[in-house]
Amino acid sequence: MEFRQADRSDLPGILELYQHLNPEEMPLDRAQAGRIWDEEIQVDPRIAYFVAVEEGRIRATCNIVVVPNLTRGGRPWAVVENVVTHPDDLRRGLARGVMDLATNFARERGCYKVCLLSSSKREGAHRFYETIGFDPASKRAFHRSLV
Repeated sequence: MEFRQADRSDLPGILELYQHLNPEEMPLDRAQAGRIWDEEIQVDPRIAYFVAVEEGRIRATCNIVVVPNLTRGGRPWAVVENVVTHPDDLRRGLARGVMDLATNFARERGCYKVCLLSSSKREGAHRFYETIGFDPASKRAFHRSLV
């Protein structure tokens, strides 16, 4: 198993894996995803995607965005999103591996915290996040859909 920062060649595998995260959603058109990767993700050093790769296939992923900040002495903070492991690979430590990379990415950029949101229905994921150091009681998250 290889854990690393994703590059453009990983995009098809990431998109395929996202079908397990949100199966009710129409997949993003690959050309549109490629434009977003090339014009927004790849050019911004505050954004990173991480992958677990086995035999050339993406088995887990997450992404992180570092947010500039005017509090905490100007130290930025980060948010992790779209944490997903292929259903055949659950409980193999793959999500932990990509989350470790994301946390280190934030730490290396001087972030004072890393946040994430998770569907209130994903209790197994919540237990996992707690085991890797995320505190569900320290903050209260609110979500407002804009679509």
